[in-house]
Amino acid sequence: MTYEQNKQRHQAVLLLSFAHCSAQQRDHSVHVDIEIITFPLRKPFVITGHVFETTDTVRVTLEQNGVRGRGESVGSYYLGETAESMATELQAVADAIGDNLTSEDIQRLLPACGARNALDCALWDYRARASRQSIWQLLGLEPRELTTVFTLGIAEPAVMAEWATAAKDFPHLKIKLDADRPVERLEAIRGARPDATLVIDVNQGWDFDELQEYLPC
Repeated sequence: MTYEQNKQRHQAVLLLSFAHCSAQQRDHSVHVDIEIITFPLRKPFVITGHVFETTDTVRVTLEQNGVRGRGESVGSYYLGETAESMATELQAVADAIGDNLTSEDIQRLLPACGARNALDCALWDYRARASRQSIWQLLGLEPRELTTVFTLGIAEPAVMAEWATAAKDFPHLKIKLDADRPVERLEAIRGARPDATLVIDVNQGWDFDELQEYLPC
């Protein structure tokens, strides 16, 4: 399916989502919008068994008294979640989203899934904006710096080495691998970034025998 076909499909679902929410929420003081938004990637992102050319998200907006809170989720492809399926789950509980929605309500309304994550994030964003506080202030937490990773998708070894070099500002690199030349790829990346901490993510691409073979490397 091309990007334009994806865009048309998502626009159709988006219109259905707005129509549903408008019909179901017009009598509520909390207004709920459910959108499907597609972000095209600059280059395909390859992992074991999958090639991603877009990131398809569901976005929830809660609005009351001029304050908007937004939450977004991609879902888990290995659990069969799609932007459309998450939008459908959210539409099914839209009537239950009222003025006094709590995190406990969300836990009750939805199982652990991408849809619940989007709604929960929207509620926290709304609370933070309504109170003019950060989420960590609302929770009584102290923020601290964390070092995240820069992820390299699967490509030819030389290409992955180029990407590692371009990501010179990131001390930690997460390397996507499969069973095709994993050691060669790692050697190319290590040669390009001897300073980096490498985190290996195979996405169920090795069996136990392969793990034993590659682990000493």
